Amino acid sequence: MNSKHPSRHLLRLFRWFCHPDYVEDIEGDLWERFERRPSQMRFAFEVFKLMRPSLMRNFGGTRKLNYYGMFKHNLLITLRGFLRYKNSFLINLIGLSTGLACTLLIYLWVNDELQVDKFHTKDDQLYSVMGNQHTPEGINTWNGTPAPLALALENEFPEIERAVASTDPAWNMTFSLSANDKKLKSVGKYVSQGYFELFSYDLVKGNIAEALSDKSAIVISDKLAQKLFKDNQNIIGEPIQWESASDKRISKVTGVFKAPPASSTDQFDFLLPFDIYLSEQQNWYAPISITHVLLSKEANLAVINAKIKDFMTTKVEESEVTLFLERYSNAYLYGNYENGVQVGGRIQYVKLFSIIACFILLIACINFMNLSTARGSRRVKELGVKKASGATRGNLITQYLSESVLMSFIALLFALMMVYLALPAFNQLTDKTISLSFDQQILFTSIAITFLVGLVSGSYPAFYLSGFSPAGILKGTLKSSAGEAWIRKGLVVFQFSISILLIVSVFVVYKQVEFVQDKHLGYNKDNLILFENNGKISENFDTFMNELKNIPGVVNASGMTNGMFGAPGGELSWNGTSSSNFSRFIVHYDFIETLGLSIEEGQAFSNVPCSFVPA
Repeated sequence: MNSKHPSRHLLRLFRWFCHPDYVEDIEGDLWERFERRPSQMRFAFEVFKLMRPSLMRNFGGTRKLNYYGMFKHNLLITLRGFLRYKNSFLINLIGLSTGLACTLLIYLWVNDELQVDKFHTKDDQLYSVMGNQHTPEGINTWNGTPAPLALALENEFPEIERAVASTDPAWNMTFSLSANDKKLKSVGKYVSQGYFELFSYDLVKGNIAEALSDKSAIVISDKLAQKLFKDNQNIIGEPIQWESASDKRISKVTGVFKAPPASSTDQFDFLLPFDIYLSEQQNWYAPISITHVLLSKEANLAVINAKIKDFMTTKVEESEVTLFLERYSNAYLYGNYENGVQVGGRIQYVKLFSIIACFILLIACINFMNLSTARGSRRVKELGVKKASGATRGNLITQYLSESVLMSFIALLFALMMVYLALPAFNQLTDKTISLSFDQQILFTSIAITFLVGLVSGSYPAFYLSGFSPAGILKGTLKSSAGEAWIRKGLVVFQFSISILLIVSVFVVYKQVEFVQDKHLGYNKDNLILFENNGKISENFDTFMNELKNIPGVVNASGMTNGMFGAPGGELSWNGTSSSNFSRFIVHYDFIETLGLSIEEGQAFSNVPCSFVPA
């Protein structure tokens, strides 16, 4: 494409990169060449040929700035400003440090939630077998499986490298243990051989392959070993007598493992062979175990789920249960199912509190913005003098952002002290064991959040104040525009709206907790004491009950086979209809009277013989 004049865009490009001393002469030569051969393409070629280091301008400028001196000057001005305006400094410090402290506490809690059950080295291969039972009312999902399922899956599916059976962590029972004249109560569970191959509970003593191979074996934690034995070095083979509600045996220690960390949902002190737990008539009908599998690295989850879906029908023809695998470490956060579909779980609380942390941080930032902008009128003279002296808008923006970032890091120090002091009460409230350890992740996250807060908090004041005209500042004719006023008012309205929302949410939660605490649960919970009966109590239960009732102050007493929650399921049939969605309790006489339960029809259990008189 040709024209009478060279392209103005190319001329502008040439004038931008060419050294000012050469522009006039070289541009004249370019015009002469274009007049001889008026081609835009050739002119562009000539311009690009001139982009040589010897002809290009110095883009760094001719001034050599003392950056250390500028930094020292800005730091000194910032510290003087903090000391001069103490009230504004303290208000900003309290607001930012409180916001950062709340955010860090929530971050520590969220991080702890996300790490639950993630410590197992084979986490990406470790799965739990789940079952969907199809009923007329819908689909019920649970993790209970028949005892023979683990061995069958391991033998019949090559994608499954190992499968183990265990009792449900919710059923972990308290046992009475005795060794070396020491007696104590500890929590134990039954597991099948291969348990340590799936789960990373490191065995510090003993052999993994043989630890649970014998019915007389018991594997204890290092913490339990310290309580039972004085000498922790030679405890392999030592006898431990243990007793549960239904069994009493003597086992020999075959291994010692590191106690489960706080990030484990399954907490126990010792392990017993699963064969002890099984009855002689184990079958495919009773879901008395939990099955975990270790998939091969090449296994496809969708493919294996399709294979095992109808596996139960090959063992029980009329079975209404379909199987699927769920990642073991996902159960804590994604453990809720509705009609066979995973619908969330504790992950909803994690997301909710993460959003709340963002809102709290945003409120602190807006508070800082508003106070800094309002304080800007005190600094207009300083601003005008600097601009008149040659300071660019970029220099001023850098200064104001540096001030806000420095303020944020000072607030971080106070926030860390607040977190350290609040952690014991916070752990008690959340039932956690969180500690403020300055590992790489927490340190990096804290610095990143603080730096981001500094930039966000100082962004609006920096761009707002640096945009003032120096002439208007020095003449005293500055006027705020309507847009700027609306921005400040909008920030205040947004800040108070979020604050009111959080306050109302806290009030609603408080009322819900108050409702739960005061709601009548159907039984009289006041002055009610629950304790486990084992040892000689279980052997002479009736005698113990009679003696207990004779104690002054004891109004009534009774017993039951399990706790109030987590009762085993049972099937109930009536009028030709049956259902298994029932919790089953086996109770002693006077149970209804002791708990103050109300009876709609009929009468409570009685141990008084009844006489029936024929009509």
